[in-house]
Amino acid sequence: MWQIGYCIKLGMAPLETAKILNTNNRSVSTLACKLRRLELLEAVKK
Repeated sequence: MWQIGYCIKLGMAPLETAKILNTNNRSVSTLACKLRRLELLEAVKK
């Protein structure tokens, strides 16, 4: 989970992160959402 958080903080897209960590895009997005709820990641700015 910390690896996903680190990649998201670096500004990587969930698809890029999924390829690097050998997982799928949906699980990356789900874990990023959980980290945002725990206030360990900043909200996405559009």
